[in-house]
Amino acid sequence: MADATQTEKEPKTSPKNDRVRVQFDFSESSLDSLDKLRANFGAASRAEIVRRALMLLNDYVVEENRGSKLGFMKSDGTFAEIRFY
Repeated sequence: MADATQTEKEPKTSPKNDRVRVQFDFSESSLDSLDKLRANFGAASRAEIVRRALMLLNDYVVEENRGSKLGFMKSDGTFAEIRFY
């Protein structure tokens, strides 16, 4: 149960699992992509896909800071680097 002094700016946590509820606005095309990813991965929820994406982005930043590169090895043997920013 939330404290009576909680302000609107403070996130609400669930005592059940100490999670914080957040809300995002998605365009129709982004929501469609999210739902397709959910189906392809067999994820239980959209939130699971967002959590996986955050983990991947975090790993990318950590590895990039170590000098690593993320990418795909194409069928012709060339390496296509992925850059997020």
